[in-house]
Amino acid sequence: MVLTTVTDAGFDVGLATESDERVIMAQLFWEL
Repeated sequence: MVLTTVTDAGFDVGLATESDERVIMAQLFWEL
């Protein structure tokens, strides 16, 4: 599940703004 989350986040970051990246990174840390 971690790998899937990271992959999905990678695509999201590519289309996300800087503020969105912060939210995604925070979610990744919570996932871990």
